[in-house]
Amino acid sequence: MKQLLYVTSPSYAVEAPNINLPDWSPDWYTLEEKKRFLTAETIGFFFLEWAGKADFVEGRSLEDKCPVFSCQDFEYIQRFDIVFGGCEYTVDAVEAGNFTGQDEHDLFMQRMDELSCKALVWPNPRHALWYREKWQLIQELDRIAATVTHTHRPETKVFETGTQFSPTTVLKREGSGCSHMRYFYDGDRRLSKRALTGILAHNRAILDAREQQPTAFGMLWLVQELVEPLRCHGEWRVFVVGGKIIGIVGTTPTNDEGGMHVTECRAVYGLDELDNIIAQDGVPHAVLVRAGGAKHCRDHAMAKLHEYVLLTFNALVARTEAKFGTRSPLRDFVRVDMSFIAKPNGQLGFDYFVNEIEMQPTAVCMFSADTDMAECVADELILQLIAASERAPEVLPPEPAPSPKAPRKAISCGGCGKLGHNSRRCPLVPQHRS
Repeated sequence: MKQLLYVTSPSYAVEAPNINLPDWSPDWYTLEEKKRFLTAETIGFFFLEWAGKADFVEGRSLEDKCPVFSCQDFEYIQRFDIVFGGCEYTVDAVEAGNFTGQDEHDLFMQRMDELSCKALVWPNPRHALWYREKWQLIQELDRIAATVTHTHRPETKVFETGTQFSPTTVLKREGSGCSHMRYFYDGDRRLSKRALTGILAHNRAILDAREQQPTAFGMLWLVQELVEPLRCHGEWRVFVVGGKIIGIVGTTPTNDEGGMHVTECRAVYGLDELDNIIAQDGVPHAVLVRAGGAKHCRDHAMAKLHEYVLLTFNALVARTEAKFGTRSPLRDFVRVDMSFIAKPNGQLGFDYFVNEIEMQPTAVCMFSADTDMAECVADELILQLIAASERAPEVLPPEPAPSPKAPRKAISCGGCGKLGHNSRRCPLVPQHRS
């Protein structure tokens, strides 16, 4: 019998505070408790729930903030064949305090590498961290859009001195989830000038650290072009298991802060149809989900959406496997969050674009809208992980040593002309004269 451990965080696992995840058994939960769990929106619960139907999996849950920092817990974890979800602790995400410094991060990665040689750790910790560092992922998606799908994407930059945060942009942080670290210029949660100055200093420190050590821990703030269809109409959440699209849900923003209206998508409008609908007065509330229409139109629109998702998915898998030299966990499970964007340079119509890639077990699956889809995803994922655990554990190649940082060239002062002189305080610069 395969032994499976689901490592989770209490804040993600359960919505109702009076329910805890004990050592798991299939008969533990009542129907009412299961319904309450449905609103927790975590694939981990469903994985454990339906794992009980398979006699080759024993599921157990471990609730600890960071168990691999404890030698005793680390020894316990090594007894399992599959460790599912433990890499949630590699990210500085929604909850504060996951890591307090580079040393703890390095220790975590070291122990996860050791564990990967003895068991299947899903998702692979180094892949998972790379996907959470959105700046690298965004650059890869930009290349895929330019060379594979030939589609437009929103322009994204690292927030640095000279970068404009304006009504036409959105500020977001790497490693964040559920819109916790996202700010619109004209939104309710406005950022003060002091806060923006602090973000600039934070980014500069991380960029300097990454120049010295590419694996330096820390999350950057990014400025991205504001995509009105994404903000107004929402996005499709496409669940890909084993390289196959299992289901799609549409999430449309509500008037509540961070709220979403969730609907299963069994039919969608084509991009040309969306262009006509949005151009008309009285745009429907949910343009992501098709209402009616001829069967051949519905089939064609869904086929085009599937084609775009799988083109992007296959290209991303190939590129990341070439980068890391190991099998991508995307092959087992990923949620592709996508929307549509106006074509550039005054062209008419829309393009699809991928907004986010999520493969953590805490992906917001919105399964309360369709428990049949939840069961389907969980069943497929179980089979994928069982098959993956039968393969020999993969050993990550050693990381290349960081190249020595070139000394910075001294810059002459704009006032006196001296090399290395601080022009911010030079009395010869007009604005600093008393």
